[in-house]
Amino acid sequence: MPHTAPPPPPPPPPPLLPINSFIEVLPVAPQVERRRGILRFLGLTDFADGEWAGVELVGCDGRNDGAVKGLSYFRCAPGQGLFVRPNLVVPFTPSIPAETLTAAETALATASATCEALTQELQSTRREAAEQATERARLEEQLRGAQEEIGVLRSAIATQEAAASAAAAAAADNDDGDEDLAMQVQMEEERLALLHQLEVAEAELKALRLSSSDVAAARDAAERRARHAEDRLHHSEAAESALRTRNAELEAQLTRARDEAAAGAIAAAQSSASSCEAAAAAASAAKEAELAELRAAGQAMARTHQQLQDAVAREHARAAEAEERYEALQRRQQQRGTTHESEVADLQAEVAAARAESIAQARRSAAELAALEVRLTSEKDAAVAAQRDAATQAQRERDELQELCQLLEEEMAEQKTQSDALTRVVEELGAANAAAGSASSLSLQEADELRRALAEARASEERAAAAAEDARRERDEERGRRRSDAAAAAVAMAAAAATVAEHEAGGGPNALQQCRNDLDEARARILRLSSAEDVAQELQRRCNELTAEVLAQRAAAQKADDEAAAALTAAQHLHAQEAAQLRDACDLAQRELASLSAQLDPAGVTPAGAAPRDAAPTTPLETVCAARQAMRIRSLERRLLECQATRLSSVLCSVPTCTARASLSAPLPAPAERLLDFTTREACAASVKALFVSPATASRS
Repeated sequence: MPHTAPPPPPPPPPPLLPINSFIEVLPVAPQVERRRGILRFLGLTDFADGEWAGVELVGCDGRNDGAVKGLSYFRCAPGQGLFVRPNLVVPFTPSIPAETLTAAETALATASATCEALTQELQSTRREAAEQATERARLEEQLRGAQEEIGVLRSAIATQEAAASAAAAAAADNDDGDEDLAMQVQMEEERLALLHQLEVAEAELKALRLSSSDVAAARDAAERRARHAEDRLHHSEAAESALRTRNAELEAQLTRARDEAAAGAIAAAQSSASSCEAAAAAASAAKEAELAELRAAGQAMARTHQQLQDAVAREHARAAEAEERYEALQRRQQQRGTTHESEVADLQAEVAAARAESIAQARRSAAELAALEVRLTSEKDAAVAAQRDAATQAQRERDELQELCQLLEEEMAEQKTQSDALTRVVEELGAANAAAGSASSLSLQEADELRRALAEARASEERAAAAAEDARRERDEERGRRRSDAAAAAVAMAAAAATVAEHEAGGGPNALQQCRNDLDEARARILRLSSAEDVAQELQRRCNELTAEVLAQRAAAQKADDEAAAALTAAQHLHAQEAAQLRDACDLAQRELASLSAQLDPAGVTPAGAAPRDAAPTTPLETVCAARQAMRIRSLERRLLECQATRLSSVLCSVPTCTARASLSAPLPAPAERLLDFTTREACAASVKALFVSPATASRS
């Protein structure tokens, strides 16, 4: 019968356990169970002297989230952290089935794949950041080149203007007017071309600045994604290292279990592993194994009993043989005589020793059989208890592995949530761009809503005034009724008193009672009149409050109107200044045109104060000059009108709500489609007049 050796004692814990390793926390009274977790911190702390071990518990309730007194030593879920002394922390060494190792290896492979994916994502993000930096450097270089080009253009414009002024000064003393005029026209063309190039360069500079800001924003977003990917990579590496440590511990434990366990321990481990996979099958297999062991023990006992019977039979045979030898010796004794007495004594002693030996051997066999039965019974009980412990341990390990898998799934879900959040942010940016595009179309609707709100405000004000008038009228009527009722009550009381006096003088008891009843009724009417007076006072107080609110609203509206009028006045003053400047520029251009015409046709110069005559150009050069001057004047007038329209729209947007509503409610001085008509000079003048007509001026007119 093979004898199973007791399991060896657990190895002593190492002096320093690795961080992120699975450990067990030994119980401290009154606790009785060990708690499992992951070692997250080992070292000195500020809340107590000596070394402490920070543990993130698995499936148990802790005391904190890795922070004590505002100082964080590690991070975990709230209520899962615990600090203990290092001597209470031991490595976690369970009996690990093959399925557990397979699941751990699968989780490790999944974590490795996730880590590789995050590494690739980090590399791509870094490449994008590098490309964004290169693009930004290129745009900055283009920006510097554009700024240099603008400086060159400005210096060229200044040079051209200086040359033009010098040529104009020299043209007065030069008799060759045609050449000077051609030179001046050429210089004017060059100046206009340079101005156009300057405007184009400024537009490109503005576009480059916008592109640079977009590139900076994209680079910041790429850096944020890179930092996020690095954080996820570090987290995945930590999880992978924890899984590797767990896998190494499981493999080491499995190796030790295989090397140290005997045949019976291996069979028990195999039966416990099979019981973890299918509880019913494991229980039946364990019962069959127990029956087989009992049958084997019974067969061994039967064989031992048979051996004992054989030994007894052999001893009986030996005893019979010894008796036969004794009888033979006796016969020889009788034959030989007294010379063989010593041999007979020896033979008798040998027979007695053989009998004693056979009896002792039978007793020893019976004792061994009883001890074997006791040992088999104890081994059976121990096997049942070990099976139960193994099943409990396997269930506990399975729960821990399920919790670990759940943690990994939660981490993957969090990563997916973050990616979905990034996608939603991109979609929200697209929606914001679409909303910005549709904001212009909502301005007309807001204007209509402002008009309707103004009409509603005016209607509510009229209703409030009507309600105040009705309340005042009801108050006057209530006062009249109260006075009439009081007079009637006084008359009734006087009549009742007179009647009481007459009846008291006459001595009629029934009449006296009637008078008393009339007096009580008069008193009740007086009480009702006093309550009605209280109600009237309450109505008067409410009317006063409504009147005060209406006055406050009117004052606020008047103040807002004054502020809006001041803002409009300032804006009109500013617009008038700008219009004067642009008109001066137009006049200057007209004077330049007149001077050019005078230079071309000295005889056609009109005197001061006389209207210039519209002479038809006689040469192609005069035609070109006149056309360009007219184009320049029209462009200046158009810019003047556009500037006025832009300024006016900005001022109207900054006006308070009540003023804007009042302005919108005022009738327009002209149809909207004719306000900005630049087709002819008369239409331009009419548009300018319409733009400068304010709602207040229109209402006064």
